Amino acid sequence: MELIEAYPEFKEIYEEGYEICRNMEKVMGLFSKELYLLDRNTEKLMFDEMQKESEELRIKSEAMRQENEKVRQENEEMRQENEKVQQENEEMRQENEEMRQENEKVRQKNEMMQQENVKMHQEHEQMQKENQKMHQEHEQMQKENQKMHQESEKIQIENKAMHKENQKIHQENEKLRREMENQYHQSFINTVAILRSVGLSDEDIVSRLCAQYQLNEMQAKEYL
Repeated sequence: MELIEAYPEFKEIYEEGYEICRNMEKVMGLFSKELYLLDRNTEKLMFDEMQKESEELRIKSEAMRQENEKVRQENEEMRQENEKVQQENEEMRQENEEMRQENEKVRQKNEMMQQENVKMHQEHEQMQKENQKMHQEHEQMQKENQKMHQESEKIQIENKAMHKENQKIHQENEKLRREMENQYHQSFINTVAILRSVGLSDEDIVSRLCAQYQLNEMQAKEYL
């Protein structure tokens, strides 16, 4: 009553509810009808919802199937690509092995060349030392040759001077020889004149000339 007095506008609603509560069979009938309608509506709603969900699931399933097919194709492509990559890797592995073997050959060849270079470097150093020694010897020989050349020039000058002196001596000797020959011939002539002055015959004079001066008869007769 207090509630009705407080809210008089809800009086009819309260009375109707009260009457309904007093008539339970009517209430149950109302509820049964309403429940039936509710069940039918719920069933239809559930069916519609299930159809909707089923369609959504079908769409999702088809989408997933397409996605799975796409993934399967991608996986197949990836598998083929992986096989191709694996084959390329195998080829690269073989090439790498060949390159490794070739590199090993090159390394061995480089080691041999390095050893040869070391040997050649040692020989080069030895040749440099020998060349340096020969250069020093060459310089020494040049100095000696220069000294000998100077001495040779000095000797040539001395030889020229001696040649001139020899020529002079030869000329003097030739002059002296001629003078001695002249004196020698003159002595023969004087001797012949003396022998003739003492009355000797030509035969005696020739005989004396040959004995005294060791001349032959023909040479002695030239002074008669």
